[in-house]
Amino acid sequence: MMAHNLSQKQFTAKDVYRILGVDKNRLFHWINTHRLLEPDIDEGGGRGNRRRFSRNNLLELAIIRELHHYGIDLRMIGLLKKQLDVQRIEAKYEDGTWVHVSEKDVPNTQKLSLYDWAFVAETETRTRLFYEGAEGKIIHYTLIGKQYEQEDTDRVKGISSYLTINVTKLASSIMELAAPIRSVTIS
Repeated sequence: MMAHNLSQKQFTAKDVYRILGVDKNRLFHWINTHRLLEPDIDEGGGRGNRRRFSRNNLLELAIIRELHHYGIDLRMIGLLKKQLDVQRIEAKYEDGTWVHVSEKDVPNTQKLSLYDWAFVAETETRTRLFYEGAEGKIIHYTLIGKQYEQEDTDRVKGISSYLTINVTKLASSIMELAAPIRSVTIS
């Protein structure tokens, strides 16, 4: 599966620009000023050392870019990202695919981060944010699969502003765009 190959690569700021369209100045502003992202592979401390980003960092950046594009304040993005970073999906590798496990005490399960899950999941996973547009304040957010979308929408009736980000679709587009890039492979 391509996701496994991509999981072993590292990407530079130049690669981030080619894949996501996030220029170096904006990227480093998000990292240095707002602490929205910490490169998984190499912080690049010192002169001449490049920051190196993982596949999961690319997905984190894609989510940040989407939120920023829709006018969510960078402070709010930081708070939301902290919540997304600790999300874990209980999953089991079964018949060649990863499946979400909702019951407790199922043997041979593994807790995957949202970012890892987005690259290996066969089903769509999305995050939905409900916010007050004028203040850019996030009232409620939820992580949903396609099967729970209507239930989630019914639960928060009356909140008019919401944004849904399909993290699985973002991960797929990253895999397609990153595949031709010849990056250094982690050994």
